[in-house]
Amino acid sequence: MDSSDTRYEFLKKILWFTMLCLGGVACSTPPEQEEMILIVPGPDAGDVSDMAQDSASDMVDSAADVPSDMPAVPDMIVVADSDADLTDMAPDLVEQEDMSVDMGSEVVVEPGPRAVASFNVELFFDDVCDSGDCEEGDFERLYSMTELSDRILETGGAIARLNADVIVLQEVEKSSLFESLAMTSMLGYEGLAFGDTGRTGSIHVAIATRGELLEVKRHRANTDLVLEDGSTSRFARELLEVHTRVDGAYIIVFGAHFISKYNPSNTPRRVAEAREAARLAVEAKAAHPEALVVIAGDLNDTPDSEPLLEFRQQGFHVTSDNRLVEDVYTNVYGFDLQIIDHILYLDAEGVTFSESDGLEVFRDDGAHGLAGSDHAAPKAVFTWDGSPTN
Repeated sequence: MDSSDTRYEFLKKILWFTMLCLGGVACSTPPEQEEMILIVPGPDAGDVSDMAQDSASDMVDSAADVPSDMPAVPDMIVVADSDADLTDMAPDLVEQEDMSVDMGSEVVVEPGPRAVASFNVELFFDDVCDSGDCEEGDFERLYSMTELSDRILETGGAIARLNADVIVLQEVEKSSLFESLAMTSMLGYEGLAFGDTGRTGSIHVAIATRGELLEVKRHRANTDLVLEDGSTSRFARELLEVHTRVDGAYIIVFGAHFISKYNPSNTPRRVAEAREAARLAVEAKAAHPEALVVIAGDLNDTPDSEPLLEFRQQGFHVTSDNRLVEDVYTNVYGFDLQIIDHILYLDAEGVTFSESDGLEVFRDDGAHGLAGSDHAAPKAVFTWDGSPTN
């Protein structure tokens, strides 16, 4: 086994250990091991996108065997004595850094870009069959631990490549999987929100932010959608609302995954989802006029559709407007290239978005999707001019 294989296996062992911890298994250090492996935030954001193009094995040093040609990555893996003070070694894991500057009643917003991304990771299940139906053709897929580790590495690497300040994921089964993906990306996501609907063997929406997590709201349980025939329904998945402050900038992100468009009978419900999500977002904007309000996710419809018209009528901009479909499509149905994963936003003072190049869609070379998913991942970059805000 060469050195890169050794490093890859080392990372897989860390992931295994982490997943056991997140799943509730005791995380004590093995008796024969007197050191503790601690995952801490990775390098500066500007370095991550370049690193993500390398294999995952090149991102980690083995504590036992570090090849001489391995580039130093001092803040990714720390091997510490088991009684070490974690506050001294990794304060970011114990107390979140306040990235804003308090100037009395004003917060200084650092000028520059912040990015929001969305990624439908496609049926991201674990190695436990919760539904009891995990045979070929069933909705829930059962992975082996090796398959799951490989998929976490691949998807976490894709998230690192996106390198967004806030990312919305769809189709993640459990919060433990979400936490493993956030950790594996090595982007320093400390603010995590998971939209568990309580259904076993199901898929959910999640949001991660590199900034300060201020507030999380969940709207599915207490929101009635009124359809055109007068009947009522619920959001198909949780509609997550996350308030975060990134380098002083107040951002409110709604993470959404609307009901599938491939059954025509679902259209009225999807229209109602869009109408209510837009209403809630406009309400959040009214309460926080200084904030950039974004809706991101798999909305399961195209820019010219009735659900997207609901957003437009309430003041939302669609970031894929004025772009060629072949450049920014996110999914393929049959032979049709479609934009169904969206990042929408309301105007915010001092914040700009470039229609010509502010949106980038990430996919693997020679593929329509990213990291084995059937969806590509859009990323929108917004630029703040640095004006102070209350």
